[in-house]
Amino acid sequence: MVIMVLTLSYLEGVSQEQIDILPHALKRETIRKEWIYNCILEGEISGVLKQRENRLRIYYKHPIKADNYDLVIIIDVIKGSTNV
Repeated sequence: MVIMVLTLSYLEGVSQEQIDILPHALKRETIRKEWIYNCILEGEISGVLKQRENRLRIYYKHPIKADNYDLVIIIDVIKGSTNV
């Protein structure tokens, strides 16, 4: 749990310019780039699963769907980089 807290601390103070959204994240027409930015920069995390070293699956409340829907964002934290 300590590692997860440290990794999530990387998200504090991150700017939009430090976030790289890979093309496959936007393959679905129902996902908007601004939602991803808004969730990471301002959203309240509703759940976290550690997938592997420095990779997290972070659950946010979906910006337009009902309460029982999540927007799931996979984040790789690259040590020594300014990109998250």
